[in-house]
Amino acid sequence: MIMVTDDPDGLAQTMAKDSGRTLRVGGSGMDQGGAALRRFVSSDAPVRWWQVSMPVNSDTGERAVSIPGECTGSCSSVYDFAPNITVHSVSRLNSQIVDHMLRTIIIVDIDRIGDVSGDQLSDYLAMITLAQIDPEADTSRYASILNVFDAPDTASSLTNWDRAYLAGLYGAERRREFRAGRREVIEEIHRAHRRLRDAQDAPTAEN
Repeated sequence: MIMVTDDPDGLAQTMAKDSGRTLRVGGSGMDQGGAALRRFVSSDAPVRWWQVSMPVNSDTGERAVSIPGECTGSCSSVYDFAPNITVHSVSRLNSQIVDHMLRTIIIVDIDRIGDVSGDQLSDYLAMITLAQIDPEADTSRYASILNVFDAPDTASSLTNWDRAYLAGLYGAERRREFRAGRREVIEEIHRAHRRLRDAQDAPTAEN
């Protein structure tokens, strides 16, 4: 959901007050928590966003985390509140549980867009929608569309770095151990960047 407004603070405050369960579903690890939500509400950035993910069974798409207040059957046992996952193979390295984006809410401050073009804005929105980007992250040392509001001339669209980041993020395998999973994503980003660079440097056939 992308909303463009001249009153981003009022909109964010109303959403946090009236649609709290939409922003914070209650499942473990599905959002960034209360402190991050307060930063979302009080942000002065041209674009602010809030994302909720859902751990699901990659084979069936079924929810793999319990949600407060939701249950199955008679709701008389703890097992009625916890989802049952059928594991097709046991592995200490990989997991069939993946995080799906449940919802992304974006508020664009129409008065703070500045000199950013429509194409730049749409690619910026695509980047933050497709990846769970930390709004507080410092991306200034990367050639990325994420820097477009600080320096509009740095990127006219998604850069090779952006495309490599997304390709690496979606191409990496799901790892059980956090550090191993993080390393796999980083390595896949490097591989995607090399492919893009090689394709860019490859000689073109002459007509």
